[in-house]
Amino acid sequence: MANPERYAAFAIAGLAAVMVVAALVTVGGPGRAQQEARDRLRLDDLQMLAMSVDCLADGGPPPAEIAPSEQCPDLPRQTDPQTGEPYLYEVIDANSYRLCANFERPERRGFTGYDMQFDGARGCLPRRLN
Repeated sequence: MANPERYAAFAIAGLAAVMVVAALVTVGGPGRAQQEARDRLRLDDLQMLAMSVDCLADGGPPPAEIAPSEQCPDLPRQTDPQTGEPYLYEVIDANSYRLCANFERPERRGFTGYDMQFDGARGCLPRRLN
């Protein structure tokens, strides 16, 4: 004859296993967390570069390139720390530019920070100078 307590123990163990798998699928597990951490670092780099470009512009148009100057001698990292690829800096017009990176999870749309709107589809921070 079957032991109901034994079936209950198997049912509880099975339910726990299903819950762990569901949690990993929902949260994404450690690999996803690492991707998000690297993307956050990239986004932080772009924000720091934006502050440097604003410093270099000094009320004028965006500079042709991001290079140290007397007023802005210390520039942040300009390459992706994971891949070593340079971040893209592109002057759009006399008042705007954008900084872009290759993000591992580009679907993170709507991030705002340092008075900017992150374009997750392109992986760019567009910026308009005052």
